[in-house]
Amino acid sequence: MKVEMNDGRIYDVRWKRLRRSKKGKDLIDTVCIVSSIDNSKTGANKYLCVSTATTCQSLKDKYIKSVGRKISLDRALRREKLGVTAFPKIDREIFWGIYKEECNLI
Repeated sequence: MKVEMNDGRIYDVRWKRLRRSKKGKDLIDTVCIVSSIDNSKTGANKYLCVSTATTCQSLKDKYIKSVGRKISLDRALRREKLGVTAFPKIDREIFWGIYKEECNLI
């Protein structure tokens, strides 16, 4: 998912599923990776990881892809480094607006 901010910054949001087993049950965790995009560079060098977050499925949970994505995106956008939130509220609103558009939630 590509997100363009009002000031021209561009971000790429991707999710990965990690499979694991616990007490004989197969579980799926969701990882959200938010990267800034520098179009002056090429290939993998143009992506700089800004924030990541993981949502872990518990034994009693039923895996729902959309729920794992929402929780992990929320955590990645609110992640703090040295007491500073990764994205201010106005930026988070833009991320969520684009997420809802792309997932047909509007």
